[in-house]
Amino acid sequence: MPSSTLQWLSLVGIIWLQAINGTNSNFPAYSSQLKQLLSISQIQLNNLAFASDAGKLFGWFSGLAAIYLPLWLVLTIGSFLGLIGYAFVGSTPFVMSLPYETFYPIAKLPLD
Repeated sequence: MPSSTLQWLSLVGIIWLQAINGTNSNFPAYSSQLKQLLSISQIQLNNLAFASDAGKLFGWFSGLAAIYLPLWLVLTIGSFLGLIGYAFVGSTPFVMSLPYETFYPIAKLPLD
């Protein structure tokens, strides 16, 4: 196989790997900036990383549930868990100090 073909295959493989992994492989690259920007401790940063990983695990369970349960039940369970999650996040003091536009940037768009 020519070396140029191998280089292109390597590039495609790397792009696919990054697309599949998402932030799993990039988190160490930007975690120090995130820690500094949000003024949080290392323990809080670890909790944030754990919450992200736990959310991905719940996403896997929802895919598994979609195979074995009726769609209306999966949507109902997902809506209920989402409501609980947003209520928890909205009730934390750190989140309450952030401006509304941080979570809903579409709110800043003009309605012309």
